[in-house]
Amino acid sequence: MGLIFNLIDHLRFLNRRRIYKRQQQKPLKLRSNGFLFSGIQSYIDGTWEPGTTKVFKKLLDSVSVFVNVGAHHGYFCCIALKNSVETIAFEPEKSNCVMLRKHILANKFSNNFQLHEAAVGSKTSEMKFFGGGDTGTLVVPNPRAPKAQINSVKVVKLDDIIENNNQRILFLIDAEGFELNVLEGAIGILSSKIKHYFIIELWNPSSADALATKNENFTNVFSLMENNGYRGWRIDEDNGDIIEFNIHDEYTRNLSSVSGSFSNYLFSSKNETHDFFI
Repeated sequence: MGLIFNLIDHLRFLNRRRIYKRQQQKPLKLRSNGFLFSGIQSYIDGTWEPGTTKVFKKLLDSVSVFVNVGAHHGYFCCIALKNSVETIAFEPEKSNCVMLRKHILANKFSNNFQLHEAAVGSKTSEMKFFGGGDTGTLVVPNPRAPKAQINSVKVVKLDDIIENNNQRILFLIDAEGFELNVLEGAIGILSSKIKHYFIIELWNPSSADALATKNENFTNVFSLMENNGYRGWRIDEDNGDIIEFNIHDEYTRNLSSVSGSFSNYLFSSKNETHDFFI
């Protein structure tokens, strides 16, 4: 039985490599945002996180630098670079870095762009990276990924790399359950007088992924941000609206009963009201 399982797992791993290679060979297409892109169709047709994309574009007008943790194929990087915003990306997965470089080079964005082929965490180290593509994670073995798909990756701290020189920064963090660790490596940035913008993808507390981590990542991210002077907002993917979110009130009702589609959250200065976004 074990031999059969191992064979199936290996075949799944080979199939994933085939899918990644096929994505890398897809032709570039001109998106409505004005840059060339390829790969996953939702990136091309504009259906990838439309609400977050709307919020992201609006915030670009208020920042000097964009930092993308878990940059994947560079969708948000290209939007920022098309708007002439200096961009710094972190991506540990090799096939994703190939796609990211492909898009940066095709659009001639290299002069305003830095790529760190590394994960981001609370300390400099090396860690096991489970899975790949858009679901790779440092947290626990990814049940959706072949067990053979495990790599060792470099881990860096944002405080060691990002200069906090009196300029407002937009951070987008998609770390598949490792968000709290990312933020714990950015305490210097969080505690600075200048309050930046953070868009953070968080697993819904009722999801299987979140339950595996006992919801601690979700609640602790909000507590850390609030303790450093930030207010949390849900981003509605259906219409791009932002809705104030208080973690202390949220557990009095079921997340799934709230209308809208939420997985990304915006954090801004606690002194900013909804008016800052209008």
